[in-house]
Amino acid sequence: MNLRHQAVGMILGGKSSREVAKALKVNQSSVVRWFQKHNSGEDLSDRKRSGRPTVMSKISKMVVSKSLTKKRQSTRKLAERLTRHGHAMSHTTVYNYLTQKLGVRSFKRCKIPKLTEEHVRKRLRFCRERLNWTVEDWKKIIWSDESPYLLYPDGNSKNDVIWAREKQEVEPIEKMKFSPKVMIWGAMTATCLSELHIVPQNTTINAQYYQENILEENLLPMINRVVSTGPIRKCPKIKSEMTFMQDGARCHTASTSLQWLQDHQINFWGKEEWPPNSPDLNPIENLWSILEEKMKSEKNQPQNIDQLEKLLKRSWINISLETLENLVSSMPNRVKDVYNSRGHYVIK
Repeated sequence: MNLRHQAVGMILGGKSSREVAKALKVNQSSVVRWFQKHNSGEDLSDRKRSGRPTVMSKISKMVVSKSLTKKRQSTRKLAERLTRHGHAMSHTTVYNYLTQKLGVRSFKRCKIPKLTEEHVRKRLRFCRERLNWTVEDWKKIIWSDESPYLLYPDGNSKNDVIWAREKQEVEPIEKMKFSPKVMIWGAMTATCLSELHIVPQNTTINAQYYQENILEENLLPMINRVVSTGPIRKCPKIKSEMTFMQDGARCHTASTSLQWLQDHQINFWGKEEWPPNSPDLNPIENLWSILEEKMKSEKNQPQNIDQLEKLLKRSWINISLETLENLVSSMPNRVKDVYNSRGHYVIK
């Protein structure tokens, strides 16, 4: 039953035109007009309307439909190509056909690391061997990584939109060609964080620096911690139950670094265990993004390296335990997704 017949039925049932209009969320005058038409025996259906004929020919529709999921197929380029071949139309017409008739929308292509056949094979093997691991198993892993942070990061241009009548009213953004940056190292489990290590400016992380300043001063205290403060907590597992994860960076896989871990009786995944080019399997990669969002939400943004380092440390210790738990709890699904994709990246 369409809206008009429903309105007439409600009036015949004893409702007033005002009550019907309020219930159906239409104008009262429309309800009155429909009832008058009913009383005079007129048809309540919509009359046929000619409408404006579409400029989209069958060939145009076919070309646009075949452009789906193909690269470099903007509405402007599609409209120009169709116009060159005798099917003149605007990019707005193409956009309306794509969104209204085909029900699609545009997406920005995400960037992922390039995988070799060997990378895919190692990723698949890693996931196959841990396909049945539970969240409790993943809670025994200490995840670690380094990450750079820019003093003046580039924002998302699609989100930074200003509405104005003229372009001259919009204040431009000053951007440094090469922003100063800091390199940080951190580690996490489902229940605790390491202290955040900030690498001094103009310092290269070689094997010696990694052992003396990161493993010795940050990893060991994290494992042996006896008190808890917020997410900087003691590990609930004993050292023999924990396994240290590090990627294949040269300072990590140097023989002296591996010997250091063995000398301190720390279980670890060697370069043959952890698959290369696998940020999607390391939950601390997501933690870096969460840390960055926390920093962006600060009212006073850093203006120099010293302020940036202080903000990084403050944002790091404010990461919630719930966040750590959620990241590690996602591991069974991450492994399953990569396994089902036969070692390739899963785009969501």
